[in-house]
Amino acid sequence: MNLLCIGGWFSGNSAILDCIDSHENIKYLKSDFDILRQTNGIMDLIIEKELKKKEEIIKINIKFCTKLLFKEIKFILGKYTKYLFKSKEFHRDRQYKKRYNDNINFNISLIYKFAVYFIRCHFFEMTEDEQVAFWKNWLAISSLNEKDYVVYCNPIYYDNFEPEHKELWPKLFSPYKIILVHRNPLDQFYDIYMKEGMSDTSVARFFKGSEELEPIQRFHYIVKKIHEARLNLINTYSKDELLLISFEDFVENSHVHLNEIVGFLGLSNCSFSNSERFDAEKSCRNIGIWKSNEHVKDLIIKNSEIVDELMIMRAELIDAYNGVVV
Repeated sequence: MNLLCIGGWFSGNSAILDCIDSHENIKYLKSDFDILRQTNGIMDLIIEKELKKKEEIIKINIKFCTKLLFKEIKFILGKYTKYLFKSKEFHRDRQYKKRYNDNINFNISLIYKFAVYFIRCHFFEMTEDEQVAFWKNWLAISSLNEKDYVVYCNPIYYDNFEPEHKELWPKLFSPYKIILVHRNPLDQFYDIYMKEGMSDTSVARFFKGSEELEPIQRFHYIVKKIHEARLNLINTYSKDELLLISFEDFVENSHVHLNEIVGFLGLSNCSFSNSERFDAEKSCRNIGIWKSNEHVKDLIIKNSEIVDELMIMRAELIDAYNGVVV
């Protein structure tokens, strides 16, 4: 079974996933699983009808995978050469920063799969269903799924960001469940602004329509689209299929919400070990963090109407999930 954990742009879902990854029956592929959703990613490859363009996308991906492959080899060699005498903490930090695709076996399997796909597309006509089955098989193999659940972080764009993927991702991930994570939008804005999450608007799928807006207006524009998509998901899926979690509630009472997640996933036990990645105390310091920066506070105060609407949208999300009729 696949678990799709979909955040809302710096919503804190990675902290939650770092915690649940410690369960013996859950495997989390760390960081945003963007290989399917990105421009020239696997879903674009499936949708593309022209063989020549398909071949171009395949070459782009093989080149990128090869680059990651050599990067990982360099990483491993560094452990025994220039970083040999570094502390355990240093090596643990390096390991923590690795993404799902910073892995030799992952990239070798993907390069092989792209090569086979190239041959099959070139010499045999594949229907869309056959292409979906091909990549669905790769997902199962690449995750090395010996556990009940494989967790993907933000593996898709919401349907109103990329409508062409709307019918595709449910087929690729089926069977699946969804976790939606929400967070105080003011803390979200702080993290996005301070980490320059809006400085590069070249990802058209995400930023389209907001390129000329000021930071807080851009944030409002995108969060509004995310909100509409989340309401649609809540109205589409049952509570057996979709779980809504508050970042603040989770980090303050993780034991309560871990039991909730276990029940949602239908796992037989709540045997979460102490995760090296999840630090509840550290995560709690991110609650109300927007107040720590005078410039961010000033931007928020000057845009009180936008702030009020952001808060209303969060309340609407919770009410929609709880079945409250307004």
